[in-house]
Amino acid sequence: MRDARIRLAPVLMALSGAAALAYETVWLRMLARTFGVTVYAVAGLVALYMGGLALGAAWSARQRGPADWLRRYAWLEAGAAASSLAATWWLMRLPQVVAALSTGAPLPAGLRLALAAPALLPPTVLLGATLPALARDGADAARLYGANTLGAMAGLLVCALVTIGAWGETATIAGAAGLNCAAAAAALLLSRRRRNLAAPRFEQGAGGAPLALGLFALSGFCAMGCEVLWSRELIPLVGNSTYAFALLLAAYLGGLGLGSCLRLEAPRPWESFAALLAALGAAIALSAASTRFVGIRIDSPDFLYSPLRSFADFPLVAAEALVFVFPSSLILGLLFPVALSLSGKDGAAVGRLYAWNTLGGIAGSLLCGFAGIAVLGSHASLLALAGLALAGSVCAAAHAGGRRGWAAAGASALLALAACAYARLDPALEILAARLGKTHQGEISFLFHDESPAATITGTVSTEGGRTLLINGIETSAAGLLGALMELLPNIAVPEPRSTLVICFGVGNTFRAASLLGGSVDAVELVGDVVRRMPFFHPDAAQHLAKTGNAVFIEDGRSYLLRTAKRYDVIVIDAAPPLYSAGAVNLYTREFLTLARGHLTEQGALALWLPTLSFESDYWQILRGFSDSFEHVSVWEQPLIPGFLVIGSAKPRAWPPADLGAIVRRRVPRALRWEGLNEGRLRMDFWLSEADLRAFVSRFEPVTDDRPTVEFPLARFWRGEPLMRSPEFLRKAVGAAR
Repeated sequence: MRDARIRLAPVLMALSGAAALAYETVWLRMLARTFGVTVYAVAGLVALYMGGLALGAAWSARQRGPADWLRRYAWLEAGAAASSLAATWWLMRLPQVVAALSTGAPLPAGLRLALAAPALLPPTVLLGATLPALARDGADAARLYGANTLGAMAGLLVCALVTIGAWGETATIAGAAGLNCAAAAAALLLSRRRRNLAAPRFEQGAGGAPLALGLFALSGFCAMGCEVLWSRELIPLVGNSTYAFALLLAAYLGGLGLGSCLRLEAPRPWESFAALLAALGAAIALSAASTRFVGIRIDSPDFLYSPLRSFADFPLVAAEALVFVFPSSLILGLLFPVALSLSGKDGAAVGRLYAWNTLGGIAGSLLCGFAGIAVLGSHASLLALAGLALAGSVCAAAHAGGRRGWAAAGASALLALAACAYARLDPALEILAARLGKTHQGEISFLFHDESPAATITGTVSTEGGRTLLINGIETSAAGLLGALMELLPNIAVPEPRSTLVICFGVGNTFRAASLLGGSVDAVELVGDVVRRMPFFHPDAAQHLAKTGNAVFIEDGRSYLLRTAKRYDVIVIDAAPPLYSAGAVNLYTREFLTLARGHLTEQGALALWLPTLSFESDYWQILRGFSDSFEHVSVWEQPLIPGFLVIGSAKPRAWPPADLGAIVRRRVPRALRWEGLNEGRLRMDFWLSEADLRAFVSRFEPVTDDRPTVEFPLARFWRGEPLMRSPEFLRKAVGAAR
């Protein structure tokens, strides 16, 4: 009968994996508030995180010996818990540190990474060291790797679906540290048994270890490259929510863990390795083909806003994640025990394999996220990864010299070529055309389609002349009066404004209106291509972009406010819908609104646009944080426009002003009046009294950095709460409470 210490080892590794993914999920959210929500920052931070894991694995492999390995594992877990709590403390304060070090210009990304490294490296090195410390032989290593990965999948799902939304970020970190402590305590108790286990020993490998390490690193390159590319390629199908990303990653981790646990028997390991790499190439190519096949058949216009409209939509998103991601990740999991049988010459085999695979993953993440998307695009890069896996299969088959490896490589190559023939062209425009055709009368034409590491943007024009901007397949903005109204309301409330800040550029409506109204205008936009394409929506764009006093900054809004000391008379924030889009909550938290409030002049006003469709409680929680941040608050609605505007200031503002007509004639440029912005449109308003608003929102908890509830509406979906389609609920709710 196997010793209990061996039987419980997978449980310990599952706990460790769950904690590791919880840390990674929360830390990336925290670091986004320092680095901005950009692909460059996230990829760099993931590389740092994975680099720590690789260092830990390589270091631990060299520490193996006759010492009590369970006790050593326990101290690694305990150290990971303590250092993770310390890392969280530092990361919560990092935005202020970066702001203090920024002198008029953004702190270079390298320096920000250097500031984050002391926090991230200690816990990740310790977590990376746990697998080599606990594994006893080749088969045991594969089993523990699978358990660790399946635990990571469970930790990710619990963290993304439950704990961050219900408990908050710091409570989730505390829970993850508790899992590390539980694993450490269990290992210490098991180590106290009288009969000690022998030191771990590994069987002699099948030879060719350097090539096996290189090809296993290649599989890591393909794995992380696919993960990056899937997160972009599949947005039009699964949406841009935290849940969609979590389900995609869970399908990836689940396949990886299950494949490792299966412990594939490989009497001819090199031939098996060649066959699995060939199958991986075919699976990646089929994933690209499936994206096109499924995407052009899911033509519901709802997907232009969000695929998640009710709890019943979650199974579809989960099924899509399984179809596109699981086959490839299952094959990747099967590769681990086969690679271990090829390189298991000494006790450092697990550490070497883990480190090489992780380093390959880092390279795949960086190259595919930056060069791949920028040069080839996500779809072509996915097909290139399929070809890379097939090339690795040829190398393995040549080394094996047997017929089976060549036969598997040839069959998979034919299957991959057939898939590539079907999926050779990027299906993004086909998918969008099918959906847009059901929402717009008349024919839709595409003005441009640009893909960059930051985002994929698409411009459309209808036969009636309406022009719309889509970002990652989601309708984000359109040429029209809404942006001008967002600017004009606070502009009128402020006597003689001289400076304006616009956060989130869209098609440039608000920026252009502010420029026409006079004074200097700064704009902050995350995606540079969005600003570059403004002339497609406004013929006079070049005039306003080049106007003296105007400036556009390509960075995250919070990052800009943290580093600048400039104050503005008017600030307008116009985030992309829906409210529960991944990352959008960073513009709605009380901390961000308070930060923006600190950049207003004494007479200044801030306008926050809140789009419908979302849950009623989300709006009240945002309004609670808004009312906590500003001395005076008013709510304004323009009929027939899906959303409402919240205006905050240090001084009370009467609306509408008694001389509104005179103000419009004096201050609104003729160009905007010709386009329909007149006194009558401005008088069509709805506003809540400040006393009513404050009395009602006092019963709600505000949205905060630590409790980003708006981004995690699963519980509200589960309860079947309706999505608000108009701001009328504001009036009804306050009226019923009187």
